[in-house]
Amino acid sequence: MRREIRVAPRKVNVYFFEHPLEAYQMPGRYAYQASAKAIDLDAGMLRPWTGTIYADGFGADTPGSNIDPNVFSEVLPWHLSFCRLTDSKASSIVADGQRPAVLSELVQQGDLIIFGNTFNSKITWVDTIMCVYGRVVIPSKGGHFLLEDEFQRYWDSVFEFEPQMTWERFKGLRDYRCNLIDAMPPNGRHTTTAVVPHNQIIGSRPKFVDKNRAAIAAQLLAGDGFNFIPLRALDAPLLTDSEQEELRPGLLTLMFELKKRFERIENSVHLLPHDLGRRLIVGILDAAKYLVLAPIEPTDAKVR
Repeated sequence: MRREIRVAPRKVNVYFFEHPLEAYQMPGRYAYQASAKAIDLDAGMLRPWTGTIYADGFGADTPGSNIDPNVFSEVLPWHLSFCRLTDSKASSIVADGQRPAVLSELVQQGDLIIFGNTFNSKITWVDTIMCVYGRVVIPSKGGHFLLEDEFQRYWDSVFEFEPQMTWERFKGLRDYRCNLIDAMPPNGRHTTTAVVPHNQIIGSRPKFVDKNRAAIAAQLLAGDGFNFIPLRALDAPLLTDSEQEELRPGLLTLMFELKKRFERIENSVHLLPHDLGRRLIVGILDAAKYLVLAPIEPTDAKVR
């Protein structure tokens, strides 16, 4: 995959991607038991970690038709393939973007995507952060995805992560089973797209890992970031009286006002003003105990 070449320094864009905590017609954020490596920000060290993360699903360790962003991918870095990327409805168009477009048409290398939502006017929650590595086209014709028929063309754009890949092997990976399978008829729920070419957003693996909050914030905001799941300490005090926060120990919550900015518009994806985005990144790192890094290995057989 060709990386975009920067010809001059630029400010990293920070996007906030609203998605629901509770499942209804869309997946909510539910507990998945997993193991990985994590930065312990209080101890200032990287170490093995086992515990609970929160990701797309309809119940504990119960994914829907896809996990998006796919935090369980094995060969590719984490990726966002379908959610808010397949149509030009108001809810999918980026609010305050440089032009009317979906997120995958706007992001550049180094940009940050914060996935979460708000409990109330003062409390924000976050489950995942992706740093953009690049974009690749999922092949389609007439709006219908052709992933199997044109798999080699797709893989040619991501071969740097694994030069030798066959369709048969790919179908056994969580990259496919937890995400891209949703583009496959007859049972996929995202077999078509109204956005052509349809870009998949690929996240960044860490080139190096700092261990303290200030250095990590500087790294992220300089465009040299990485994907991670931020978690609070399990014994951290709840910030709301919501049962939904109580049922999700460790979910990253922080005192940060975003709801008023979002409540009068239909858009679910927002380009934040630079200072607001910077303050949100710093606030997330201040509130976090752990930053869970890829690869993440799910414990439950339904996902593994």
